[in-house]
Amino acid sequence: MSGYSKVAKHMTENSELAIFRRFRKLSIRNLLYFQAKLIHLESEFEQIHQEDQHCPSKRYHSSDWYYLSKEGDNAEQWQKALEIHETLKIYNKCLRLQASPDQLKSPSRYDLEVMRDWLKTNRPLKGFDRHWINEDFEQDLVAVCPNRANDKFSRAVRENAVPWLHRWVTDHFTVQLPAHSPSILQSTVFPSRSLSYYWNG
Repeated sequence: MSGYSKVAKHMTENSELAIFRRFRKLSIRNLLYFQAKLIHLESEFEQIHQEDQHCPSKRYHSSDWYYLSKEGDNAEQWQKALEIHETLKIYNKCLRLQASPDQLKSPSRYDLEVMRDWLKTNRPLKGFDRHWINEDFEQDLVAVCPNRANDKFSRAVRENAVPWLHRWVTDHFTVQLPAHSPSILQSTVFPSRSLSYYWNG
């Protein structure tokens, strides 16, 4: 198994390592584009509305939806309203999607270290996207299933001591165990199969 399948399998077996980009900057830029489009559509609609107010054959366009809708392709105000309707649907959906990732938590320092070490060791991805978890994007990362320690002591160990220990282990322990072999360094505060090296001396 290789490539994305290998990464997916690893994340499935270690759910706390399912770490992804939020793409917050892209999402906000996308919202700005749709907002700009809606502002222009709003201005165009108001202009058409004012023109229809002074046209005897279109005097009911602004006060009778049934009359306006029956005009179909002949009613510029109706066509503009439909365009606004479709654009608003996409815009509102993007707003909800933008809020959803912000409700998720960022990955812990320990989980980031573990996932980065695994990617560095296994090198499953070859394209530019292999850098998605690098330090440059750290503020843009989200954990789908963050590991929740049960008490403050466990959290302190996980967030501070364990990352240092993991780096020390990877520097001094060189033989990787099979994925199904439990590490002797694991405990209840460590994710399953996260420390996968043993002493070779």
